[in-house]
Amino acid sequence: MQVGAYIRNLGYEAVASMNDTGLVIPYAVKAGLGEYARNQMVITPEFGPRLRFSKIFTNLPLAFDTPRPLGVRAFCDICTACADACPVKALPYGPPSDATPNVSAIKGVRKWTSDAEKCFGFWAKLASNCAICMRVCPFNRDYSQRRNRLWLRFALSRWRKLALRFHKARARLKPSDWWAGAA
Repeated sequence: MQVGAYIRNLGYEAVASMNDTGLVIPYAVKAGLGEYARNQMVITPEFGPRLRFSKIFTNLPLAFDTPRPLGVRAFCDICTACADACPVKALPYGPPSDATPNVSAIKGVRKWTSDAEKCFGFWAKLASNCAICMRVCPFNRDYSQRRNRLWLRFALSRWRKLALRFHKARARLKPSDWWAGAA
C-alpha cells in the first residue's frame, strides 16, 4: 500500500492489491520471480516457497523481467513430498494437467491443480491454515547456509535426483523438539 501511495505521489496511477483484482501467482511467474510448483506455490532460489506476493497495477513506465526456467518444475516432476504429506490428499500426483478436480479450479490451464475444497475444508476444521506442503517442501531451506546453497545447485541441475535423495536422508526436527531447543 505504501509503495502504491509513493507511485501516486510521483503522479502516476497505482492500485495495490493482494490476491484480489487478479491472481497473484500467475503474475509472479510471468514476472520471472520464481517457478510454479506442485504445492501450488511459487518457488524462488532465494526463499524457496516461503513468500507472500502482492501487486500494484500502475502506468508508471518500468523495466520488466520475463519468466525463466530455473529447474523447479523438473524437480517437482520427480518429487512428491508435498502430495505425500497432505493430510487430505488435496495435492496432485503426476505431471501438470488441464484437468480440474473441482468447481474452484480454473479451466483450461495446464498446471498442477489442488482440490481446493479438500484443502480449505481442512483449514476450516483446523480454524487455521495448514502449510504442511510448505514445511515439507525440499526447497524450504535456509539458503544463508553453505550446505543448503550447494543442495540448491544440485536440485536445479541435472543432478536433481541426487538432491532429492539427500533431502530424503536429511533428518528433520519435530517442531516440539525445535522449540525445546534440541539441535
